[in-house]
Amino acid sequence: MIVMQYSFTLPADYDMAIIERRIRDNGARLDDYPGLVFKVYLYARRDDAQLPSHENLYAPLYVWQDADSMRRFFSSAGFAALTQAYGWPTVDTWLLGNTPDAEWVKACTTAHKRMLSIPAHCSLNTMLSPDAERPGVLQAWNPTSWQRLEVSFDTPAAVEEGTDGAANVQHYRIGYTALGSNVLA
Repeated sequence: MIVMQYSFTLPADYDMAIIERRIRDNGARLDDYPGLVFKVYLYARRDDAQLPSHENLYAPLYVWQDADSMRRFFSSAGFAALTQAYGWPTVDTWLLGNTPDAEWVKACTTAHKRMLSIPAHCSLNTMLSPDAERPGVLQAWNPTSWQRLEVSFDTPAAVEEGTDGAANVQHYRIGYTALGSNVLA
């Protein structure tokens, strides 16, 4: 399976209510999408005191069953409309290590993303951390950049200065979670 995310950085004075409304009005359009496990509509606000962000962001995260399903999405009218409104994004992809149950993710309200380097020559069989067994954690890896993605859903992130990787934590609100036709139970 494939994890995919693109992110649009919006101006500091951007009215983020526009993004929230867009999610509310369009989020359900991907419910039952073939080959989609789930799409989490993530956004971050500079003015959010509880979940601080340096930038206003719209950054949906997808879990796809396979590459063909992801390709169909990129060829869709919905993706074309998104790129017309916000620009042509760089899309990050990872190979899925593990993911929480999609129905559980749907009940969550926050996500906390962290990127970690994969040490050279480490055992890829043991690369996923012991936290992989913890409910609510998605883990994936990218063999191009040799980075590991960890996203915890509805879990308070312990971001402390000096903590390994703390500078790489991005906090998000979840506006909606679309469940595709290939929901993992």
